[in-house]
Amino acid sequence: MTRERLSGALANRPTPERLHERNILPTPDAQQQAVARRKSLSNSLLNRPAPDSLQERNILHGPEAERQAVARRERLRGALANRPAPDRLQERNILQSPEADQQLAMKRKRLEGLLAERPPPESVEQVLWGRGQAFTVGLPPPGGLPTGWRSAPGSRSPKSSVSPRSPTPSRSPTEPPVAPFAGL
Repeated sequence: MTRERLSGALANRPTPERLHERNILPTPDAQQQAVARRKSLSNSLLNRPAPDSLQERNILHGPEAERQAVARRERLRGALANRPAPDRLQERNILQSPEADQQLAMKRKRLEGLLAERPPPESVEQVLWGRGQAFTVGLPPPGGLPTGWRSAPGSRSPKSSVSPRSPTPSRSPTEPPVAPFAGL
């Protein structure tokens, strides 16, 4: 009975072409390619550079570099273990709280509402100057500023080098003028 099964299996076995198609049996070309690849790898191994040459080109790292990498990893682990908690960072205004985004959105919405209600610059200029003359924002009107008006708080007029907020120190007429930094 065993002989009968064996002869039946041999009669039904696939042809070598069918085995090549199913990649069960390598083709003669594949065998030649494998041999050529082995030779190429063998030549590459024989011609590879020395470890010292690879270390000089920073391709291969020596034992000292490995020790430095381990030390760096340990320092990072220590730093991560000792980093401050998120609530501490929020107290110091380094990290924003999750509610900060909502608060910022509310402030932005409020500001947009206030800006929408703001009158246009032209009407503000007309009310301020009371003349009905339009002028460029930031520059005085063509006739100049009205008496007693300054162009900006703390600004200096071209005729005087002293700010209206800081009066000139009073000296007696007999005192000689003091040079700046005279005592230094």
